[in-house]
Amino acid sequence: MFVHAWAISVGAAALGLPVLIHWLTRPRPMRMGLSTIRLVQEIVNQRRARARIRDWLILLLRSAAVALLAITFARPLFNKQPMVATDDDDGSAIRVVVVDQSISMGALSGGATLFERARGVAAAHLQGSPDRRTNLILAGARARPIFDAPQSNTGALREGLSNAAVRPERLNAVAVIQAAGDMLARSGEENARRQLVIVSDFQRSNWASADFSAIPKNTSIQLESVAAAQTHSNLAIVAAGVSGRAELGRPGLLEIDIGNYSPAPRTVEVDITLEQATYRVQGVCLPGVKTTLTREIEFPHEGWLTGEARLVNLDDAISLDNNRAVAVHVRPARVYALITRESADRRPSASYYVDRALAPIEARAGQSAERVVRCDAAAPDVGTLASADLIAIVRPGRFTQEVVGTLAGLLRRGRPLLYVASETADATNLKSLAEAAGTGLSMPVEFAPPTSNRPAASYYLSEVRESSRPFRAFGDRLNDAVRPLRSIPGLVSRRTENGLPEDILATYSDGSACIVMSRMGDGALAVLNIDLTRSNLPQLPAFVPILGDLAADMLVQRASRQTLTCGESVAAYLPVGVATAEGVRIVGPQGQDAQTGAFANDPQGVLWRWESAGLPGVYRVERSGETLMAMACGVSGDESDLRVLDASVFKDRLAGGRSLGFRSAADADDGDADQSWWWFAAACTACMLTEVAVLRMTRM
Repeated sequence: MFVHAWAISVGAAALGLPVLIHWLTRPRPMRMGLSTIRLVQEIVNQRRARARIRDWLILLLRSAAVALLAITFARPLFNKQPMVATDDDDGSAIRVVVVDQSISMGALSGGATLFERARGVAAAHLQGSPDRRTNLILAGARARPIFDAPQSNTGALREGLSNAAVRPERLNAVAVIQAAGDMLARSGEENARRQLVIVSDFQRSNWASADFSAIPKNTSIQLESVAAAQTHSNLAIVAAGVSGRAELGRPGLLEIDIGNYSPAPRTVEVDITLEQATYRVQGVCLPGVKTTLTREIEFPHEGWLTGEARLVNLDDAISLDNNRAVAVHVRPARVYALITRESADRRPSASYYVDRALAPIEARAGQSAERVVRCDAAAPDVGTLASADLIAIVRPGRFTQEVVGTLAGLLRRGRPLLYVASETADATNLKSLAEAAGTGLSMPVEFAPPTSNRPAASYYLSEVRESSRPFRAFGDRLNDAVRPLRSIPGLVSRRTENGLPEDILATYSDGSACIVMSRMGDGALAVLNIDLTRSNLPQLPAFVPILGDLAADMLVQRASRQTLTCGESVAAYLPVGVATAEGVRIVGPQGQDAQTGAFANDPQGVLWRWESAGLPGVYRVERSGETLMAMACGVSGDESDLRVLDASVFKDRLAGGRSLGFRSAADADDGDADQSWWWFAAACTACMLTEVAVLRMTRM
């Protein structure tokens, strides 16, 4: 392929010049008046033979120089012949053109975005024979074809391309290839000639997992890269929010994750706006990694705080990833629900010990403190359980099936459960709870009542997972803290096949599990296998820190930052207190009228489903003007890394045995993309120098 094909035509015409010069300068007969010409005739014949050789050599050198000069101006690009030509007029072909419209295509290069370059490349492939069937797929988080099947209406395809724009989404290359493969497979006859053209920047983070084996084998695949010759520097806010649980009256820690996708360290400044307050953080971000910048703040009130984090004083390739919405739920002091059949007046008791360990500090005047709300184990109040931050279960007796279903539903929706097991009924409750929770909960052990031949002696802790949160706070003093513990386990345990050994945090000397914790989505179930009334643990200084840290570790998962990603599907449950979808609405960055999915009443609660999350910003779930929940929607951090995948990776690893061509627009724009023309220029010069040398050596 040639960058300037016209130079070949000019060169072909110029090849006649050496022939014309050769004909005009050919030797002509001369008349000489001599008495004898025998010796002269021999000399003339010798010179004529040498002249003929010289003339043909000069003609060859001149013709080669002209041809090489024409090729030099034509700028050849070797191994760039496209598998799918834009001027192919074969009407029997079925062509699908895919255009990437993800965030990275909005990067500026040479004063224009990559998507503008892609529009021109794709438009050329949409032209041609009106009999050829063609379709256009606009690709982002999902494939968006213009037609359901390839058609001959290329005018509508070009109109759809001209109206397309960059979307705030990441590219799902696997889904797009699958959609294109399905479309080609069901279009036309089995032996029909099929063509697939993909126009993209072929970003490494998106295309490294691509697999073209989903494309029919008889398909010619042409990859058209519009990426710049050099990767542009880019910085992005990939996450923003508050670390852990935000509580009124306690300082919170703002965390801003910055991705530096440039070759050098960068000093960045970030402004975070929450309601009416603005905070600034700054720091140095190392190249090629994510750096977390932090700032401690005080929360002005309870409820939802929304705002935005923004990179300031920055000029980089993509502006869309320099902002990120923030939504923070500021809660009051923690509230624990305690399910038990024991009376609050009974002291000492197992429920009393757990009550005091979870809320060891009494509330002072004008201040809020952690508190425990007791619930009757026979019929616990669902509203109290739903509003609690953590549910503790101590000596509840045998649960009804209704109570088990309620607790399992709360667990699936992110409510932590702390179960102190000491009775035979507890083994039955835990088994029923695990079955009701489903496959998402995988306990590392199965609890059972103790056998009659079990020794009645006290046991000690033989194994402790020192890196787990209930114990790592003790540091080097861990052995001194847990060595005095003596207890009789309430239940015996045996390992399960699917459980993780890491979920067993402590083990008794008889091999029974003492503390286990298994996570299920945002929720967690922790079991403390101990009879507190027949143990010295409540009298040990380690009791309150162990139980408090265990509860805090369960709450961390629930307090993690929940965000939406633009273009991705949404399936989120509304807060437990929202029993019905009646009167609930979504208010997004564009107001209430924007398409924001739908609600569905589910046995576990109200489910918010949205096929594709919309623009970046904060989406509020409201009822009668009250904000029930707020979620921040942002762009995918993967799109901010503008490094591209090398063409050899597609041909050697991802092609899946298909015929695949790769062509980069940067090769035609950048003079250094293919240096082969230098060799033709050097050969042309060598021909001209050789011609001069031959003329000097054969001078007559």
